[in-house]
Amino acid sequence: YETRMAILRKNAENFDKKINDEILDYIATNIKSNIRELEGAFNKIVAFIRLNKVSEMTMEMAEDALSLMLTHLEDLKREIPDASSINALDVNGNEFATYISCDTAVYRRLMNKTAVKKTLSIPSWLNDSAVAAGLNFSQVLQDALKQQLNIL
Repeated sequence: YETRMAILRKNAENFDKKINDEILDYIATNIKSNIRELEGAFNKIVAFIRLNKVSEMTMEMAEDALSLMLTHLEDLKREIPDASSINALDVNGNEFATYISCDTAVYRRLMNKTAVKKTLSIPSWLNDSAVAAGLNFSQVLQDALKQQLNIL
């Protein structure tokens, strides 16, 4: 654990944004297989921070990055590490430990942007009015379905 934390802290020093120690701790605790996977998890978080142009990693971002990493491990048919016991974590001074939740099935569903072609019938007068108004049929249908299903 200490060696993994040292590697992550060294990588974090070379990065221009602050990465919270609890994020590094989570990676060090859960990625035990090899240094490539450890640095890969760190690099995913760095990429996430850069792509989203944020100044500091938040827990929500950590959950997103963790979900991305775990779905990637699932895709590779790799073993998912067990969650660490929060009592086993080494916490100093003003630091604290917290759980990060991750449901890869939910994450996959939310991130799946694959389009599915649907054929539907509407009255011609409604079609003409919608075309004249410049409506995007696909977006209107998506919005209506989300509203009906109470999905934000």
